[in-house]
Amino acid sequence: MPPCENTMAGDNCARVLACIGDDGLWFDGQARGWGKGIILGAMSDGTPCTGSWRYREGVNIATASLSCEDGTKGKVIYYSQDNVTGTGIGRGLDSRLRGLRVWSGHNVLEFLTPKDGPGALLPCTGEPIPIS
Repeated sequence: MPPCENTMAGDNCARVLACIGDDGLWFDGQARGWGKGIILGAMSDGTPCTGSWRYREGVNIATASLSCEDGTKGKVIYYSQDNVTGTGIGRGLDSRLRGLRVWSGHNVLEFLTPKDGPGALLPCTGEPIPIS
């Protein structure tokens, strides 16, 4: 994917990471835009996905919808933001009834790095998945 840069404008880009269910499948991508935009990325099995997102100011949440080439669709509500890193935290469900846990932001890897750990870890299974 093209480089992801924080511009705080219409061409803004932030990393998106997600756990899909409990079997170790995950998503890595980018959210592009400011206030609303597109999502590009792929699941860990290589399946490409695209979608859209939108921030809803009046209720202070963001929503996202994603469709993948294998027919999987998902919807997420971002309901919280980490005060230290600015990482958006969301949950949702896909069309196969798997839970989605999602993190997005410019400092998402910092948010997912344990204080005593060597690097960022996705908590998708009993054994966290290293991510960089």
